[in-house]
Amino acid sequence: MKIILVAWILYTVAYNLALIRKAPRSKKIAPPSRDWGNQLRVLIIGATGGTGRQLVRQALEQGHEVTAFVRNPQRLKMEHPNLRIVQGDVLDYA
Repeated sequence: MKIILVAWILYTVAYNLALIRKAPRSKKIAPPSRDWGNQLRVLIIGATGGTGRQLVRQALEQGHEVTAFVRNPQRLKMEHPNLRIVQGDVLDYA
């Protein structure tokens, strides 16, 4: 019985050492490449509110293309080449 126990202990130690040696190494994976670089296309619903304005401003500062979905386009007093303002109502599907 002792021989079986000793053999089993030696086997488990050898097996664990083999697993440690073959442990997977973490590889740095590059982020997915976009054809337009790091520029994102962002849709902000409710862009005329306080938080919406800040999100639009920050996204434009970071160089992203922003679509602002608003009920009243005159309330969003911003102009930028990457800003597109779309008028609509989230509650009205048409």
